[in-house]
Amino acid sequence: MVRLGLVVGTYTSYLADKFIKKNMSWLDNLPEQWKDWGYSFDMAVLCSAILHGRKAGIEVVAIDGNDLKQADVDSCDYVFPLYEIGYTFYYLGIPGVKKYERIMSKTTATLMPSLAFQKFIVHKLDYMNVLKKGGIDTIPTIGLNMSRYKRNKTGFINSLLKRREPKKWKNCIMKPELAGFKSGFKLWKHWDRATKTQLRRHFDKMLKLGYPNVLFQPFVGEFMKFYEVSTYWLNGKFTYAYGSRFESAESQNYEMAHPEADGGKMKDSLVEMVKGEAQKVIKVLKTEFTNLPIQMRLDFGCCVDNDDYIRKFFLNEIEFVPTINEEETIKPNFFLLGKAIVDRAATKPATVAERTRNLRKTQKKKRNSRSRKSRRSRKTTKR
Repeated sequence: MVRLGLVVGTYTSYLADKFIKKNMSWLDNLPEQWKDWGYSFDMAVLCSAILHGRKAGIEVVAIDGNDLKQADVDSCDYVFPLYEIGYTFYYLGIPGVKKYERIMSKTTATLMPSLAFQKFIVHKLDYMNVLKKGGIDTIPTIGLNMSRYKRNKTGFINSLLKRREPKKWKNCIMKPELAGFKSGFKLWKHWDRATKTQLRRHFDKMLKLGYPNVLFQPFVGEFMKFYEVSTYWLNGKFTYAYGSRFESAESQNYEMAHPEADGGKMKDSLVEMVKGEAQKVIKVLKTEFTNLPIQMRLDFGCCVDNDDYIRKFFLNEIEFVPTINEEETIKPNFFLLGKAIVDRAATKPATVAERTRNLRKTQKKKRNSRSRKSRRSRKTTKR
């Protein structure tokens, strides 16, 4: 029997009691050892996967992300991380990330998606560069490496203050890679007034928190004016969309809107337009990877130096393990994701979103190895 492991253990996005009671027919699949944990979003997905796995003849097991072990991962044929690099950093810091990546790089299980894809998405400058080359509009971004800052703090700050782009942006934001829930977010109003002391204080804080890189971008005030439109995809197919509009740049409070087709007030024409932009992103990703991951959320924002939201939406972010919740759609998203994970495992894929260039390197090594063995064999025969 195929064994499918889901890495779980977040303390995030717990289900409301009303939702739990309404969906207990499948939520009662929560394993006994996780009963006290409650229904965080990843536990809800686990319950659905167990149900669909049972129907498909696939054993679905939980792997504890807070205590990840090589043996637990290797015991599975396929592994889907709901608790991935981002959550690992959030709960366990850089040491946890190094352990996670070491275990995942050594495992005999097929990762869904590959570790290469996970790193590609987590390190945002990587995918931004690839997509930009593919003709996708992304927000202008400067990557700030904290190791370089640590080596020469004064020189690093002086160089940053001389850069032309931020002077054009005027208002700027800094947000660390690996961060979630606006952790480490900083709004710089009037960049021309930023002082060396303020920058040193902020970067020292980023170092203390362990962030390896900080993304430096223009502040897009239209996020408070227009919706950021999130499109959600399962196994390459559009599933739903929703809009979110934050109260302020620093706030985590936001207004959420569903499309008109789902009874909401966000125009369906806007959703269709953004879907078209998302499909362009997916097309570029298909050229970079062997196939698509099971789930993706592609977020689009508006507007850099232009209020025309019909023409100027840009890709703001890609997530491969977004924190989903019951309010973002009228569709049964936890249930659908659990089914999609099992459906992909049932196809017994050799790879899931493996970087094509990595595969070429592996194939080249195998060919070289076979060639060396053949030469040794011929020499033995001659003797």
